[in-house]
Amino acid sequence: MHTFHFLPLQRMAQLFEDWTTYRPSEGALLSFLENAHDRFAPIEEHIRTQLHQKVKVHADETGCRVDGRTQWMHVMSDEAYTLLQLHAKRGALAMKDIGFLPTYTGTVVHDCMKGYFNEKHSYSRALCNAHLLRECIGIAEHDGHKWAKQMKDLLTGGLDPGAAFPSSRGFLGEGGPSIV
Repeated sequence: MHTFHFLPLQRMAQLFEDWTTYRPSEGALLSFLENAHDRFAPIEEHIRTQLHQKVKVHADETGCRVDGRTQWMHVMSDEAYTLLQLHAKRGALAMKDIGFLPTYTGTVVHDCMKGYFNEKHSYSRALCNAHLLRECIGIAEHDGHKWAKQMKDLLTGGLDPGAAFPSSRGFLGEGGPSIV
């Protein structure tokens, strides 16, 4: 609850007391969290190993507040595994310290943050369409650039090949090929 839902220790203690009539001290809760961290370390290593073997992973980061300061939750994932790593920094230093991306050799799907384009990393790069779409929508709505709307239409048209390429409907059948 403290780690996943960011519930403060005092509220966790109150919740335990409400449920059980026993109120653990903040020290007891911290001891439990440290013990859990140690017990889950092999699982984290298993996830890291599994992701390293994947042909493609997704990487992203998002800001969160920890003890009143902005920290960055770094995410590396595929359809089956998710590795979460908290770091004080967002970019290249965090990627180096976390150690996953510098040693990964598959394809990383990511946004346009500069740190992902480190030439020392040996992975292949693929830009995330969801991030590109969000940027295009923002540019089209706030700056009024026509090209951004056209790019948005192109990116979303790829979801329905029949809409993006109407002349292909007859050749490929109604609605075009299915998207998997």
